[in-house]
Amino acid sequence: MKPKDLRLGNLFTEKYSSETIEVIGLSDTVITFSGDYSMWQYQPILLTKEWLSSNIKEIEVEGYSMYILIEGSVSLEIYSDCIVLLFGLNEVRFENIKFVHQLQNLVFGLTNRELETV
Repeated sequence: MKPKDLRLGNLFTEKYSSETIEVIGLSDTVITFSGDYSMWQYQPILLTKEWLSSNIKEIEVEGYSMYILIEGSVSLEIYSDCIVLLFGLNEVRFENIKFVHQLQNLVFGLTNRELETV
């Protein structure tokens, strides 16, 4: 993973402790995470319905669908194989978003605000 693909505040899991860690510093070549580990290894958090429903404040569950309301009639509909941006009668599919930090970056790119976690 390259620092240019991340933002401050992106969430990951520390591989050995399973603790959630956060990106707190970025340079061209170095990613700094929260936590006090002499030996640690980060791994992306897989985007699952269980993780979303337990950790995202703004999530709405309707039947088998999960939504994050962005603004007005604009929302993200989350499926197991893609995320769909809905606005009016239009939609855009994002099929390569598989991890929490990617969803965080998408929400920030659309709204200029952080995806709030519990």
